[in-house]
Amino acid sequence: MKAFLDEENKMLKTMVDKVIGSGANVVLCQKGIDDMAQHYLSKAGILAVRRVKESDLSKLAKATGARIVLI
Repeated sequence: MKAFLDEENKMLKTMVDKVIGSGANVVLCQKGIDDMAQHYLSKAGILAVRRVKESDLSKLAKATGARIVLI
């Protein structure tokens, strides 16, 4: 079980590292964000917000010039 959890954590860290590497300073997500992923993002100074409506994402992207990325 420990090996499974370690591998899951490693995969999660890899995904978070890609977000960090992208230069993003805010992550908005329509669905949930894993607590550990949110922790890693927070440690990197990245604000992560969960459960944002699609209409709100579109409005925010338009207002800020942000790019919506599907993962």
